Amino acid sequence: MAAILLLLVGANRGRVRRVAVRRRGWDVAAVWADESLGENLAALGIDRILPRAPAALVMAWSRRGVELWDGGRDASRLVRVDWRDVRSIDETPASCGTLAMHGVAISLVSGAQVVVCPSRRPTGGAGGASAVQVRVLAEHLRGFLGTSPLRR
Repeated sequence: MAAILLLLVGANRGRVRRVAVRRRGWDVAAVWADESLGENLAALGIDRILPRAPAALVMAWSRRGVELWDGGRDASRLVRVDWRDVRSIDETPASCGTLAMHGVAISLVSGAQVVVCPSRRPTGGAGGASAVQVRVLAEHLRGFLGTSPLRR
């Protein structure tokens, strides 16, 4: 069991590092996909097949917007959302696989919602974030609302 845990922690750290290299100057954190993420990405017109929850992902954000990355060997961006397209950011109960976790819901003006379950540590690991950690992250993200530059 300990060996599996070490592999998981190492893989998550690698994902976060790969995205951090691609998004220098952005904040990055390891997250897991909520079970609703695939259908909500489809509502945004993203037809990429995601692994079933709990898929390990990386969230990156800056004043330019928020992104979700798959963080694989060739990290690829799943979705990018400008802050002007975000209606609200809230803490929410989430389901990652069979685990009930604390999640962050990014509700978009379009009506779609992106829900992720942050890791206890931004670099990844086996544990989900506490309610307090999720609240702090949601408050931090809300601070970016309205900061998107007008030009892409």
